[in-house]
Amino acid sequence: MARHQQLASRAAEGTGRLRGVLELTKALQEINAIESRLRTRCFTKFHHSTDMHKWSFDSVKDGAFFDELHKGQTRFTIKVAKTSGKSYNIRLLKMYVELYGDGNATQGGGYPAKVYLNLRRMAASYFRDESDTIKKYRQPLGLTRKFKFNRFAITDDNKCNEEKKKGNGAFLFCMDKGDRRFQPMCCHYLSDLPCDANIQLGALECQRTFGTYELSIPIDKTLACDDYKVTHQNCKDFDRTKFTKMNVWAAYLYWSGAYPTGPDDARCNKLHSPSSRSKVQWPKPQLILKHKPNH
Repeated sequence: MARHQQLASRAAEGTGRLRGVLELTKALQEINAIESRLRTRCFTKFHHSTDMHKWSFDSVKDGAFFDELHKGQTRFTIKVAKTSGKSYNIRLLKMYVELYGDGNATQGGGYPAKVYLNLRRMAASYFRDESDTIKKYRQPLGLTRKFKFNRFAITDDNKCNEEKKKGNGAFLFCMDKGDRRFQPMCCHYLSDLPCDANIQLGALECQRTFGTYELSIPIDKTLACDDYKVTHQNCKDFDRTKFTKMNVWAAYLYWSGAYPTGPDDARCNKLHSPSSRSKVQWPKPQLILKHKPNH
């Protein structure tokens, strides 16, 4: 593509505009040919899997993160763990974020049960290549997503297991991939946000799960806490400092095993035609979450 752009730029000067158009047309044809080979011969024949994972923060081990969050805004980074298990092209589908404190620290306060957050996917991204090397690159900034959670209904693995042992079904302590609390992070049939109707609204393709995120707790200094009007900000008496713990849930898709390096990879020719839906597997997560100070 770069070669065609250089040729087109030089040819477009003076009387060479027609040649410039021809060079760009050749570039587009080559790109379309590569995409066609990817779709029909290779990557679509490798079934993707889906999984979800929870990362937890607390003010003891993540003090800097909460110091910044209590002031209104901070950033954190989800990085790839270098392990023997290989997962490729991991794409974020949905997220859910909730904050809480020790004991009943966040149960009082006299403000509404719903807490509002803003989350944005930043440009820094990480991925594992075919040689198991972790690489960093930049991708377009994501949209700011508006999240909300019920401070009286925080997920808890231990309480969830207790309820399951009692034979209870869906419970607020539990989280699964179909939970309605998840917020779509891209347009995809697995994210509950179909692309067809939302592409024109600025919906993004599914980005890498691993990267930097910006999180804020918005407060409207003019909004009384007994005013229940529709809003996406917290009331003026909302106390951020009561929240000293955080759970970040992510649902994502990925490819595992012998992932091809390109459309001409020999493995592509050994596969049968793709199925209309991929088989879902649930391997053990191998991810880590690290805090990135907000400068």
